[in-house]
Order: sequence, then C-alpha cells, then structure tokens
Amino acid sequence: MKWLYLAVLHSMGISQRKLRDITPERAQEYYERLDMWLLLTDGHSQETAAKIVDKKTDALVERVEHTLQSVRVVHRDDDEYPILLKSLVGAPTILYVRGTLHPNDALISVVGSRKHSQYAASCVQKIIPGLIRAGYGIVSGWAYGIDTVAHETALKEKGHTTVVFGSGIDVYYPPSSTPFFEKVVAHSGSLVSQFPIGTLAEPYNFPMRNDIVAGMSRGTLIAEAGEDSGTLITARLALEANRDVIVIPSDITRESAVGR
Repeated sequence: MKWLYLAVLHSMGISQRKLRDITPERAQEYYERLDMWLLLTDGHSQETAAKIVDKKTDALVERVEHTLQSVRVVHRDDDEYPILLKSLVGAPTILYVRGTLHPNDALISVVGSRKHSQYAASCVQKIIPGLIRAGYGIVSGWAYGIDTVAHETALKEKGHTTVVFGSGIDVYYPPSSTPFFEKVVAHSGSLVSQFPIGTLAEPYNFPMRNDIVAGMSRGTLIAEAGEDSGTLITARLALEANRDVIVIPSDITRESAVGR
C-alpha cells in the first residue's frame, strides 16, 4: 500500500505538519529508522519523541493496514484533494476518506444548533433541494440536530453529502449512527477525517473538524446558533478563509438563536 507507512507514522503521533516533509516513497524507510535521535533531529520534543517511539509496534502497522483496506489516504498533492481546502495554509497533509470524495468547489457546508427549532429544520429541508439541483454537494459534521437534518435531506434528494468526523475514520461516533454512515458511502457520499486512525471522538477534536467543514466549502449556511457554540466557530473559520456565510433569519427570542 502506497500510503501505509505515512498513515502509520501519523497514528504514532507525527503531526500533519511534520508529514509534509516525509514523502510516501520514504515513509517506510523513515519508520524503520525511527528512534529518539531521528525524532529529536527532526524537531520533536523529548517527551513527544518518547511517546512516538513507544507506539512503534507491529500491532499498530497491522491495524492501520487493516483499516486501509476500506479507506483511502488522500494527499494534498492529489487531484482528489478538495480544491478549496488545499488553498488554506494549514490544510492537512493527508485526509482519510471512505466513499466518493468530490474535490470540486461546488460544496456548501450546513451547520446549526443541536437543539434547533422546527422552523430551522424546515428551512434547511427547503433550501437543500435547490442547492442539490444547482449542482452543490452538502458538507457537515455529524451531530444531532441541524447536521443530521442536512445530511438526511441531501440523501433524500439524491445529492452528494460529505460527513466530516471529529474522530479517526475507523471510529464511528456515535456508534448508533453506523447504519447512516454506511448509507452515505453506499449513495456516492463520503466520510472524511483528518485525524489518525484510531483517534477517539474527544471534545477538543471538534473545532479542528469544523475547520475542515468550512475549508472544503464555498459557503457556509447557518441555521440557528447558540451562544459560544461550535456553529459560531465554523462561521468564524469560514469568514477567516474568505468564504461566504449565509444565515437563515430566526426567532431572536429562542435560546438556540442567541448566537446571532
């Protein structure tokens, strides 16, 4: 597998930024030579280097190899890599993908409150069909609420939808959503993660997940946002990336709309 050892190094703790300096052709050699001295020479701290060395096991290689039987590694130099995401300075070196990834710029992210109103859900259900007909794909994270409404509506309209994980591509979160994730893949959609294989869905991963959601998209549609919410983080990231942010007007008295 061309990408096996690059993915293994990532799972050991080599960051996306550090991976830029390791070509797929020399990744296996780098892995085999990997020790404290090599890592310290490459700029890792002693603590980080020690943690990385501890993960150098045959079991890890086998786990990553098993996962890559159904998952692709997409490098930022590949044609398949999302065009708009590639334009960002901090874009991940590699993405893990299941399903059909559409690399063009006709993507709209849809985000909103988990405790959304019926009005917000209804608006999303009315807007997305028009976007699908216009040739856009839908991008979102996976959280109960507007994210779910967006993905389900896109599938209902036979459109392309991309779910961006806040965990490793092999860690379906929550597990109860596994049937839906498989449905996305079966209907020409995609599952995407920037995190190493085996990464759990920790809270601090989700703002980074939101960066990918906004970065892949030409514009971001906001359907209600609570105060200090992940939705507002995504909106800010979209604006920082010079992308359009579209806001659905809502009832300003609702707690789920306090963020705007």
